[in-house]
Amino acid sequence: MRYEESEDSVSAFFEDGTVEKGDVLVGADGANSAVRKQRLPQLPFEDIGITTVGSTLPLAAAQTCCPAVVASCANKLLRILGRDGYSLLAFCYVRTEKGSHDEKELLWSVSWPKEKDEESPAVDDLVRNPNGEQLLKLIASKVKQHFDHPELEQLVRNTQPTRVLGPKALFSARPQKAITTYLSSKLSRVVLLGDSAHPMTTHRGLGANTALHDALDLFTALQQPDWRQALERYEESMLKRGNAAVAGSLQSTKMIHASGWAAVFRNQFLWTLGCLFSSVRLVMRIIFFWK
Repeated sequence: MRYEESEDSVSAFFEDGTVEKGDVLVGADGANSAVRKQRLPQLPFEDIGITTVGSTLPLAAAQTCCPAVVASCANKLLRILGRDGYSLLAFCYVRTEKGSHDEKELLWSVSWPKEKDEESPAVDDLVRNPNGEQLLKLIASKVKQHFDHPELEQLVRNTQPTRVLGPKALFSARPQKAITTYLSSKLSRVVLLGDSAHPMTTHRGLGANTALHDALDLFTALQQPDWRQALERYEESMLKRGNAAVAGSLQSTKMIHASGWAAVFRNQFLWTLGCLFSSVRLVMRIIFFWK
């Protein structure tokens, strides 16, 4: 897809040959945005050195092979920090498809720094020649090596090879100290929104919330009498907000995948924080009891 601007309109050209014309083009086409590549080609978007593999399995099957994992992620997201920068995510959800019954499933994903991957040739081979069965065996061995709970290995081994997604590299925009320098010097009828403007990792849960904030600001801007100036102000605030979210998300990604002394300090901090929260909760219960 590409676009062309004129004084009074903007035209969007799609891959199927169709052309649409309008007053404003909103690029909301995701992290690999074609609109961003044309609107802000200088905005960095790069591999951050983290590999991830994920899959799903029916909740009934998960309860049979790994009941403790299912219990731990009931009504919440479970994040387990392993050795050498390895991390495992798991949560339960309901998959809904039109014309079929809702199915309860468990989603899991394992991620790790490429630089810590002692078996990178095996992973690279699987990227070039995907094979779900071989990949699951490799991930199961990694989970066994880098995590202490035996159910986590069973979670991987009981997954169907056809359900595996990956291995994939994680990408993100690069935080900029002066993001406004990336703004075009002339007013444009083309603006960006959400991941198309500021693609980020998932590790702080900021992507959807930032996109919603963008959408509200854009809605307000399009209602202004001088909407061109309003769009310029929107783009500046949107990029600053997105830049901050990208930086925060990358910080969480680095924390989750820390190793060595950084992981020791992280674990000590999280343990202390957990004790603090437990103490506050205990005090609140005592106060509530005495009242």
